[in-house]
Amino acid sequence: MLVPQTAPDKSRLHRGEERPRSGCLPGAVAVLAWSYLALILVAWALLRFAADRSLPATVLLFGPRWLLLMPLAVLVLPAYFLRRRAFIPLAIAGAVAAVPVMDLCCSAKGLFGGDAREKAPLLRVITYNAGEGGTREDAVARMVERERPDVLVVDEWRDAGNSLLPKLGKRWHVAEHQSTAVFSRFPIKSVKKLGAERLRKHWRAPALRCELETPYGVVHVVGVHLETPREGLEALRWSPLRGGSAMDQTTADRRLESELASQLASEVEGPIVIAGDFNMPVESVIYRQYWSGWQNAFSSAGLGYGQTKFTRFFGARIDHVLAGHEWDVLAARVGGNLGGDHRPLLVDLQLR
Repeated sequence: MLVPQTAPDKSRLHRGEERPRSGCLPGAVAVLAWSYLALILVAWALLRFAADRSLPATVLLFGPRWLLLMPLAVLVLPAYFLRRRAFIPLAIAGAVAAVPVMDLCCSAKGLFGGDAREKAPLLRVITYNAGEGGTREDAVARMVERERPDVLVVDEWRDAGNSLLPKLGKRWHVAEHQSTAVFSRFPIKSVKKLGAERLRKHWRAPALRCELETPYGVVHVVGVHLETPREGLEALRWSPLRGGSAMDQTTADRRLESELASQLASEVEGPIVIAGDFNMPVESVIYRQYWSGWQNAFSSAGLGYGQTKFTRFFGARIDHVLAGHEWDVLAARVGGNLGGDHRPLLVDLQLR
C-alpha cells in the first residue's frame, strides 16, 4: 500500500522555524555549545573562589581573559546554520564571559552620574603608576592642571618630589616612600611609612599613610604599591614544571604585603582613602580578604572594564582607589595615555 507523501508545511518555514537537519553535525554543534558554557562557568568559579589559591586560577586571574571569547566567535556561524537552539548556551556563556569573568562594571552612577549634595565637601583623587613607557613630568602636570585633583598618588617614580613637585606649583605638598609619592593640595601633618622589616625583600616599601589637614577636618590617605606577580608568572613561563614554587613564594609575599598595608590603613579613624597600584584585580582572594572592607571606587561608580595596566595583548584593572564608608563615591573613570604602560584612575568623592 502506497502512503501519499505530505508536502512540507511552508508556513512553518516562513515563520523562521529551524529546518530539520540530518547527520551528526547539528548534534556536535549542540555538544560544543554546552561544553563552552561549562568551560565559562568553570572559569568564573576559578576566578571567584580560587584566584591566588590555585595555580590555574591565578594564571587565569592575571592572563588575557578575552581569549575565553574566541570559541564563541567560532561557534556562532555553525549554530546559525546547523543548530539554532545552540544559541541559548552560547548567549549565556557570552554574557557570563563578558560580565563577571571579564569584570564589566555597569553601575548606576557610571551610567547616569552621581548626584553631589550641596555644601558637602568634595575630594578628587588620581592614582597613577608612572612605570615603564617614558612618562614625563609635563604630561602629568598637564593632567593635573586639566583635572584639578586634590590628591595625586604616583607609583614607580623615585624622587618624584624633586622632579614633579616644581611642575605642580607652590601650593602642593608631597610625602614620599621610595617609589611611592602622595601629593596633596592640603598640608600633610604627619606621615607613617610601612618599612620592610617583616618582608622577605628588604628593599620593598609597600605603603605610606599621610594625615592631611583639610578645611573639613583630617583626611587620611594611604598610598600603596604592592608586590607584582610578575616574578612568579615569568618563572612559570620559562619552567612550567618548576615555576610553581616561585609562584607560591610570590603569592605569599603579596599576601603579607596586603596584610601589613591594610593594617596600616585600619589603625586610624575618620575619612580615609587608599590609592595606588595594588597589582591585583578585585577577584583575587587576597584582595577580597584584605581590601574588600573599603569601597572600590570603580566598582561602585565606574562604567566599563576599568583597565589601568596594559601589555601588548591585554589590559588589567589593578590600580584602585578605595574609600572608607564616610565617603560617597560620585564618579570613577580611567584617564588617557600619559606615555607609560598604566593609565591614571580619576575618582570623585564626597563626605557624607
